[in-house]
Order: sequence, then C-alpha cells, then structure tokens
Amino acid sequence: MARSSPKQNPVTATGVHFGLIGHVTPNELHRKMGEGEFYNGFMNRFLWTVTRRERSLPDPPAYEGAIVRAHRKLWSDAIRAGRDIKRVTRDEEATAVWHEVYEGLHRGNEQRPGLTAEVCARAHVLVIKLSLIFAALDGSHTITAAHQDAALAKSIHLALVARRVVAGVR
Repeated sequence: MARSSPKQNPVTATGVHFGLIGHVTPNELHRKMGEGEFYNGFMNRFLWTVTRRERSLPDPPAYEGAIVRAHRKLWSDAIRAGRDIKRVTRDEEATAVWHEVYEGLHRGNEQRPGLTAEVCARAHVLVIKLSLIFAALDGSHTITAAHQDAALAKSIHLALVARRVVAGVR
C-alpha cells in the first residue's frame, strides 16, 4: 500500500508497483550489496544496464522547440491509444518464438549457476513486461514479433550486464 503524506486530500493506493531509475558506480554497488541481495531476489527485480560516458558535456543543448513537440506528440499518441487497449495477445509469430525461448529464459539459472543467474532469474517476466510496453507504445493490442524481439534483445543485454554487475561482489 502506498500513501501520500499531505494533510489535505491524502491519497491511498493499493496493489501498486513502483518504477525506479537510478545511477550507481560499480564500486558503490559492490560496497553496498553483498551476496545476500543477489540470492534473495532483490537484484533480479531491476532492469540492469551499463552505460559509458562518451564525452564530457557540462552544458548540453537545450531540450526545446521541435524535438520537444515531436516527443510530446509521440507520448500523447501512445497514451491515448493505450487507454483503448482492453486485452493484449501475441501474434502467431511471437507466440511461436515465445514457446521456443520460454523454458530457456525461465530455467536459465540451471544453465548458468551463480550470481549472474540470480540477477537474470526473472528474465522471462522482464521479456513479457517489455513486450507489453513496446506494444502499448505502438498503440497495439497485439504483441508482434518485433515487440518481443526487442524485449528479448534486452534480456540478452541483461545477461551480459549481469556478469559485470556481479564481478567483484564480496
């Protein structure tokens, strides 16, 4: 249950999920996380990614004008279309691929034991959620092979990142 703290018009929400975007250095991650956080399921609830700064940009260009309008239109159109979606299914091609990859995603821990496997333990759930997001952004009530392939690519990236995340864990 989540509650807001304002005294006027307090809000209570039940059955909620929270999203989180954060930044952490590898050294900080390793100082704060021990093996317990990997094995107890905490670490596999995150969509891990690794980035590298290509250049120093203390004063990035302003985010304004035509690009803001274009992004606003894309997001507004996706939200508007998403409101009309009542049921989402996979198309035939996505279903066939899903049946081929599901066990490997779900049982990946058996194939790569250890901390890396623990970080990837919910890869099958991640693929479903990302596929849904990609379909919704397209305003589609059908998960296509393209939506699912993009999500599967992210799960491969997750496995590669997981190896870096666990390197040096105490």
